[in-house]
Amino acid sequence: RNELVRQGMAVIAASVESILSRKSNEITGSLSLKAIELVVRSINTLMTDQANQGARYNLAVASVVCGMAASSTALGLSYSIAQSVHLVTGMDFYSALNILLPHVMEYNLTSSASKYVQIARALEQDIHDISIIEAAIKAVEGVRKLYLYLNVAQRLSDFEIAKSTLGEIAELAAEYPLIKNTPRDMERNEIETILITAY
Repeated sequence: RNELVRQGMAVIAASVESILSRKSNEITGSLSLKAIELVVRSINTLMTDQANQGARYNLAVASVVCGMAASSTALGLSYSIAQSVHLVTGMDFYSALNILLPHVMEYNLTSSASKYVQIARALEQDIHDISIIEAAIKAVEGVRKLYLYLNVAQRLSDFEIAKSTLGEIAELAAEYPLIKNTPRDMERNEIETILITAY
């Protein structure tokens, strides 16, 4: 079960990163949204029936489709910070990625609101009769609701990481070329702010 959850959430994180990438286009965006839809559709089934072959197939297809999009767009901020968390603390990369994703989404929300509306729809959030910003917020809420349903850890502090390491993590993440793919320009202190919020 844990491996299925990890795989599903990793696909969602990579798909969101691909959608938000400055290199994204209509084709990669469509592929990434499809990957998110497939995960949402299959993960609910797999939580009650882990042997369901149709749901497992959908999750596998989601991974492939996500990989196709990400190979063209490159990943960004969530990946860079999660990799830095892993290197500095030894924390599992995928757990760090999951924790950071909604916080990075919040940081980029106003710069990519229309893309977030599409992400909210892929996450099966109700966005009828609300503003674009409200719908965009639903995308972040959709990820958090999925975390609660799947019992995914949402705080770095849950992993016994010392708060004193956050500055070092931010320093390392700021050196990653991939952060240039994020919709907003990023500096070390802003990365540290995201880490503090996620702590």
